[in-house]
Amino acid sequence: MLVLVACVAAGLAGASAPTSGAFVNQPLSVRQAGMGGIVEGAGDVLCAWSNPAVLGFQESRGAVGLGGASLFAGDQTTFGLAASWMVLPGVALAGLVSGYSSDTKVIDETGEPAGTSIGRSVWAGGLAFAFRAADPLAAGLTVKTVSDRAGDGSASAAGVDAGIEALVDGIRAGLSVRNAGGPALTGSDPVVRPDHLASETRLGASWTGARNRLTCGAGYSKVDGRDGRIGCGVQWWPAETFAVRAGFSGLQPGQLQVTLGLSAVFSGMGVDYAYASHLLGGSHRVALSYLFGAALQPERPKTAASGAVPLDLKPAASKAPVAPALPPSPKAPPKVPAATPKPLAPMSAAEVDAEYAAAKAANKAGRYAEAKTRLEAVVARDPGNWKCWGLLGNAYYGLKDKPAALAAYGKCLELNPSNPDLQKWVERIRKE
Repeated sequence: MLVLVACVAAGLAGASAPTSGAFVNQPLSVRQAGMGGIVEGAGDVLCAWSNPAVLGFQESRGAVGLGGASLFAGDQTTFGLAASWMVLPGVALAGLVSGYSSDTKVIDETGEPAGTSIGRSVWAGGLAFAFRAADPLAAGLTVKTVSDRAGDGSASAAGVDAGIEALVDGIRAGLSVRNAGGPALTGSDPVVRPDHLASETRLGASWTGARNRLTCGAGYSKVDGRDGRIGCGVQWWPAETFAVRAGFSGLQPGQLQVTLGLSAVFSGMGVDYAYASHLLGGSHRVALSYLFGAALQPERPKTAASGAVPLDLKPAASKAPVAPALPPSPKAPPKVPAATPKPLAPMSAAEVDAEYAAAKAANKAGRYAEAKTRLEAVVARDPGNWKCWGLLGNAYYGLKDKPAALAAYGKCLELNPSNPDLQKWVERIRKE
């Protein structure tokens, strides 16, 4: 998806204002901004403004993000809202809203303040759709409208954003084209002159490792009619509830920005902050986010053709000598066969989602025993849920029960063998 922020020039000559084509596409995601503008690896729903395909890898059933920014020492402000919902396994929809406002002083022909100012506001809204066609690849599309108002003039336009995203072995890569095919902005003179909606191309890649705690990324963006920008950033989670970020962006000396960021998460709630330096003054960004429900996963047929390779990761039991069986005593009473236990009723999808989300939050907070209890109850009634088996393995590992962790991971891989990251993690545990 796209973020639209109007770029107001440092000076306005007479009554004229910058053309509507001077829009600059900037990220609304605070995590993305703290990493030098890198979309890949930032990991929040507001990244959909920059590439709608990221919704295809959403890690929860639903997500909401709300962000705001004070730019250039408070001269400009932005607002962003994104809400997404996974309607089917690998298919997500999202609604996005972006706002921008500024109050710019008018400069006369001599370069002195004219004593008046022009207020400008830009609103953009759209609907995003993302589809994960296969485990490593997702595609997304956004249809949006834009409204620009400055003084007594106004202009409007519509456009389309498209993107793709791939994730293989912790390496994520993405490409997006924004404002593709956007028609000419039509409006009134002299404040907002008709012009085109500037298109932008973004590409980037990141690597995540160290048990998913470290992410490093780089990217490049190019707005039509403007110099390109590069960005580099790093993200580190020293604990499951806290993250720090740093990065830079820009190619030209006047473009260079240093960025910093922080995040705190608890029970699905997240608070993010980012700072970016600029010649016109520093920028501060804050966002709130909430994740809820377990992501829907496609069902995998359990047949030989599916390529599933059952893995028995339980440690082999030592073979002790078996004593010979003694003949039964003639006076022994006949054995009564034990009653067959009644099978547990399966859990509903809503119950599974709720327990999964609660267990995930407990794991993040270090309450591994609570997560273990919840997940053992889920897999007893829904043994085919591979995500719960994987999360149960994390809980066992947190409790220092490595054999149980390996067994749970093995069941997860049996149900979902297309998980190379987990396979590597299992091999690492075996070598500990």
